[in-house]
Amino acid sequence: MTTTHEVKSSEPVPLDHILESAVVINWSDLVRGAIPGLVHVEYHVGEERIIDDLRIWSSTARGYWSLVCHCSIDPHLSCTLHFRNGYQDGDFGGLLSAVMERQDKFPHKRIANANYLVQVGPPSVDVLAAARTSIDTFAGS
Repeated sequence: MTTTHEVKSSEPVPLDHILESAVVINWSDLVRGAIPGLVHVEYHVGEERIIDDLRIWSSTARGYWSLVCHCSIDPHLSCTLHFRNGYQDGDFGGLLSAVMERQDKFPHKRIANANYLVQVGPPSVDVLAAARTSIDTFAGS
């Protein structure tokens, strides 16, 4: 499981960290208020080393996963979001679209034509604060 860490404002926020931060600050919407839960951010890095496909999955019961949304990204970084299973666009959709459309701002060492997973568990108060700082830094850039 990954953990959110504090990033100094002068350092670029890593891609996985900003994705995790987006999940953390929208935690209650993604797990629908359940305390125990897990969220997976599953993505594919295409030939140009940008994310071209991303899916968010939520689990509040062991062994059961619900697709929250699917995001397809074209080569010009335009993001098309499709929410599923009763999940709504809301704040999370806007934030996720903004991150995907500006993903070139977030460094990563991912190889082309490969799949990756960011697993996020219930955030602590400190993790939530760090996530808000990362998102605020992103929003201010």
